[in-house]
Amino acid sequence: MGKDYCSIFECHNFSGRVGKFSKKVVLHKMPKDPCTRKAWVMAISRKNWFPTLYTRVCSDHFADGIGPNSVNRKKVPTENFSITEDDDCGAQSDTMSHHDPIVSTTRWASVNLLPLILTFFARKNA
Repeated sequence: MGKDYCSIFECHNFSGRVGKFSKKVVLHKMPKDPCTRKAWVMAISRKNWFPTLYTRVCSDHFADGIGPNSVNRKKVPTENFSITEDDDCGAQSDTMSHHDPIVSTTRWASVNLLPLILTFFARKNA
């Protein structure tokens, strides 16, 4: 994905698009802090993927729709992830986005990665 699009699997957001919080999507660069960067890579969890200089994550993947800023630089995306890139766990709709409400499939379930990330930071700081 380029610098104008979100790198989360199956997310089709781009800079300026109106997202799930009814405001324009903001794309956030990967953090420079190695520990926070590793947490982002774990959260994104794409198979055979490594972040580049142009990797971006949109604001829809942060709990409050606001990504890292000068107040909190260590924010990690935790919202609206596809379960896995190669998951074949049942029927799916080609038109359904992971930003749409869940109706009858688990493929597009919003996975909360916060417990995993908190465990990672706890072990890192122990």
